[in-house]
Amino acid sequence: MSSNINSQLILNLDTTLRNVLQQPTINNIHLCFSLIKQCHYRRFEDEKTVQDDNLYIPAILLLRQFNRFQNPSTFDKLLEEFILLFQLIPISTKKILDDLLCIISIILTKRIMITNDEVQQDLFIRFFHSFCLSIKTNLNLFYKEFLGNFNQNLPIIGHYISCLLQLYEKINTLDYRINIINTLWSLIYINKNENENEFRLIIGQILACFLPGILKTFAQDIGSIHQRLVHANLILLSYIIRISVNLSSKYNFETNLMKDELRDIVVERNEQWLSIVDTHLAPILQRLTNDYVNHESLNVRQALANFMLTILCYCSLWLKISANMALKTMLVIVSSTNEDQKEIEIMKVLLKKLFKLPIESLPVILSQPSSSESSILTYETEFINEILNSSNIILSDHLLIECQADLFQLLEQQQQQQISSSSILTDRRWRLQLFIGYYTFIHSHIDFLFDMDAFTDKLFRFILNTLDFNTLIRSNLNLLNESSLSNTNNTTKNFDLNEYNSVYKHLKSDVHYEIEQIIKLFTSSHSNFIDYLFEQINQKKIINENNQKIFYLLSIIFEEKNLNNFEDYQVLLSLLSQLICDDNYQKPTKKRKKSHLKQGI
Repeated sequence: MSSNINSQLILNLDTTLRNVLQQPTINNIHLCFSLIKQCHYRRFEDEKTVQDDNLYIPAILLLRQFNRFQNPSTFDKLLEEFILLFQLIPISTKKILDDLLCIISIILTKRIMITNDEVQQDLFIRFFHSFCLSIKTNLNLFYKEFLGNFNQNLPIIGHYISCLLQLYEKINTLDYRINIINTLWSLIYINKNENENEFRLIIGQILACFLPGILKTFAQDIGSIHQRLVHANLILLSYIIRISVNLSSKYNFETNLMKDELRDIVVERNEQWLSIVDTHLAPILQRLTNDYVNHESLNVRQALANFMLTILCYCSLWLKISANMALKTMLVIVSSTNEDQKEIEIMKVLLKKLFKLPIESLPVILSQPSSSESSILTYETEFINEILNSSNIILSDHLLIECQADLFQLLEQQQQQQISSSSILTDRRWRLQLFIGYYTFIHSHIDFLFDMDAFTDKLFRFILNTLDFNTLIRSNLNLLNESSLSNTNNTTKNFDLNEYNSVYKHLKSDVHYEIEQIIKLFTSSHSNFIDYLFEQINQKKIINENNQKIFYLLSIIFEEKNLNNFEDYQVLLSLLSQLICDDNYQKPTKKRKKSHLKQGI
């Protein structure tokens, strides 16, 4: 009975197949694929397992005749039915794989790349995505017969990647572009398995062959306003760099069997090649940093940080220029937010691990549910867990030395070049955030390697030169009533906190959070910084040229109350009061102020 049913199904399928080719309607296409699925379910019931994928043969016959499906709706229906079939029946034989590889390449060239129908292009991208996932259920078939068979398939793979990149540049719809990123991800992402290292070598070699085109396409997208797109781009790029940019010989295959025209395509990832990659990658990192280091989206900043962390952990030995840029970006990211998000704290822990600093406890990162195929959005969690649990990932020695040199160069440049305090806000903020990052992670090295008195002096002038009060009205300093300050010998009693707050509110700098962080950081690690600051205020030149700035710095210390004794507290209030006085009041109190300072300090 079962045999008769199967025979009837095959007969019906044959008849329907002919009908589709003669009359390619949506209903006929649907009926044909329904019969293919019925045959599959019947075979599964009879054999309890599906041994092969030969039911793709009638479907492939239809796909070969794609020119018959001139109506967009019928061709779309054909692709939709194939997507469902890919999900139902895994591709498991080289014969079916090779047939589909060839047909897909032809359809891309003769139909998808020349149409302006974005809906159909997106549907074909989803069709190709499902095709990749169907093959990937058989890892040996996917990596050995498909991707690893360079002699036969490398031109086809290059064609696929090239078409996907061209479509990415051509298509404007956000969701369609993200589908392309997800499709590329399904092609290159390697799940954890016993042959992972071998598969990495294959994928790394393929990506190395086409890395210039990949970087060119995604570099053009820098500056996108779509947060989801930027987020996905950064994750994809970080994984591509991780897999492809490393020192490795050519993938071990029989080069004597390779076609002559393919020999030059397969690059050898030697030091010369890595140096070239470094030269081309560094400007891209700079542009990414400029656009996204202070991005409003935490997801974007986190993805940027993970990209930079990828370079630091896996490529810093070879990509020296890029690694230096990556480290600066990471330091700025962890120093650029006044929010205590868990993600930012995790980034700080990761940096501490790189700098070999003590970590009180490792953060708990919830693992994503295990699945046969990782999503591009779950990779970040996987990556962070991998770094946290690794025992052999540290910062390269050359980067640590560069950190120390860069920190002092940062202060020297500010002093030598006399950078205007009214320079672009992003430039001033970058310098402050970079200082915070450097000092946070390497101050233990600074303490015994350098003269802290000289360093403190440079820091003080660095802060003053970075502040910008040009947009503020100097009369704000006169907001306090002179009568409340008439008795400077009893400053604590007459100090009007409300009037002080009104002045301080007007004087908050555009880089207030960064300055506040530096003061906290430095006063906590060097108790004599406040004494040094008080001493500097005694100098007439400092007072006259930086009246507002000095008041502002003292106000931050007053807010934080980082004072060791009551005498320091009284001196601080006295200085605040005297700095707020108007010019007429200031002149007769100069001598008195100096005398009071000497008594207080």
